[in-house]
Amino acid sequence: MAIIENIIEEGADAGNFNVIDAALAARSAMNAFVPFYHPVLVEERLRNAGNAEEGLGEQISFILQALWWE
Repeated sequence: MAIIENIIEEGADAGNFNVIDAALAARSAMNAFVPFYHPVLVEERLRNAGNAEEGLGEQISFILQALWWE
């Protein structure tokens, strides 16, 4: 969690992200990625969803847009 928080803080300091609370943003980002790193959910996604890579790209795009929100 600390690594993600540091990345978000660095992005905010550089003007790449618009966040007030990097810790909250890091927790939110990690929660949004749970379906992509929880072993049971990964297995289910691969078995039933077909293209897991497409879903991951969409989720990354969503999180980056959320970090830009003003």
